[in-house]
Amino acid sequence: MTLEQALQYVAKGRVDVAVLPKAEAEYVLQQMKVRQVQAVQPALELLPMYHYIHQKHQALVGPLTAQLEKLIAPVQATGHQ
Repeated sequence: MTLEQALQYVAKGRVDVAVLPKAEAEYVLQQMKVRQVQAVQPALELLPMYHYIHQKHQALVGPLTAQLEKLIAPVQATGHQ
């Protein structure tokens, strides 16, 4: 089942809940123009993320890490996903 299919089930009332990654679900909902589906707060679970990079791009590790930390800082500050 795709994210879109899961969200269509929720939007149509065929299921009550779909457990999905928030960012991806929000993107799909935006594309579908669905307004009646809401995220449950707080998140059920927060999972750590890791990024991997090929050793030939080792010089990018520092800048990439800094940018990712900027992106997740608001999430960590509010406790929302």
